[in-house]
Amino acid sequence: MNRTVAIIGTHPETREEAPWNDPTVDRWVFNEAGSAPWVAGPIQAVFQMHAPEVYRSPANRSDPKHWDWLQEPHPFVIWMQAADPDVPASRRYPLEAICAELLPGLAFGDGAPVHYFTSSIAYALALALYHEYDRIDLYGVEMGSNTEYAYQRDGVAFWVGLAAGRGAEVVLHCAKPIFDQPLYGYEGNVRLDAAYFTADLPGLTAQAQAKQAEVEAARDRDAELLTAGAGEWPEARAAFLEAARALGRLDGIISEKARYAGKTETAIAETGAAVYSRNEFEARLASARERAEQARAHENIESGRLSALWRAWLAAPSPEGAAALYKSAELQVHLAYNAGWQAGECMANDVFMRDMDTQMRMAGGQKSADVINQSLTYQPA
Repeated sequence: MNRTVAIIGTHPETREEAPWNDPTVDRWVFNEAGSAPWVAGPIQAVFQMHAPEVYRSPANRSDPKHWDWLQEPHPFVIWMQAADPDVPASRRYPLEAICAELLPGLAFGDGAPVHYFTSSIAYALALALYHEYDRIDLYGVEMGSNTEYAYQRDGVAFWVGLAAGRGAEVVLHCAKPIFDQPLYGYEGNVRLDAAYFTADLPGLTAQAQAKQAEVEAARDRDAELLTAGAGEWPEARAAFLEAARALGRLDGIISEKARYAGKTETAIAETGAAVYSRNEFEARLASARERAEQARAHENIESGRLSALWRAWLAAPSPEGAAALYKSAELQVHLAYNAGWQAGECMANDVFMRDMDTQMRMAGGQKSADVINQSLTYQPA
């Protein structure tokens, strides 16, 4: 008889769709979920893989009474790093036995063994393999945000892959973002022509010209109030900086589109086609984000310096103070424009990447279906 386990995370999108009342399925949950109201049927295991200082804490943000609950008798196993004498249902997780059984040939170059567990979900998947379940259903596991899940996702993918490779049937009722990716070499490349990048350039150029006029008017107002030492100057300066950033964003978008258009035309002239990988846009986006953060940091530093110079000049006007003030004010605008430019590059590449994702999804993924082993499947919620 085939044995099935449902590993059920806490994400509300699919956790309640687990087979809560199917007597042929074992159900495993995590941490405080053992006493959560959404658990709609009997469970066979809870994973509490944190240190005692964590699960004993009265400041538990999910359930302040979790430690009291752990000390109660339960008809299921509570897996822990070590059996806790105050937790009657606790049992030590067989980490060493699992690694010896499932990872005997995985090691670093210096011979040190690789033990790859980045989340409680990974521990559950490994235990399911160790206990030789024929089928593993995964619910309530999305890991979509870029918090701690960013490094936990790879561990889940590793153990899912190991399970599928060892012959278990793995059915994903969740976690689609982890696995629904372009098939390298088969998918992920899109042919584009220059018109894709240049179609909206006339409209963007007109917007940039209008914004340039706004910047010039703001510059004149800023200079007038700064020279007069007027109290309204900080407000006018803020409007000037925002206009400069907006112009920078438009120019950054225009420049990035024109750069790709030129690259596309060159590629078509030389090879007959311009083929782009999502990785190119993603790498460019990451680089632009880093430059944008640096530009914003430089602008913030200069803004603090300019504020100090403004206060000093109001307290004791002097030609030297005015010169330093004007120089800092000019530099601040330059930095604001540059920060906007880098943000524009980010925006452009983000759009390109999202458009490519849309095109690949519209293709239907048939190439993936023809190649991927069917022991690993995705069932929509």
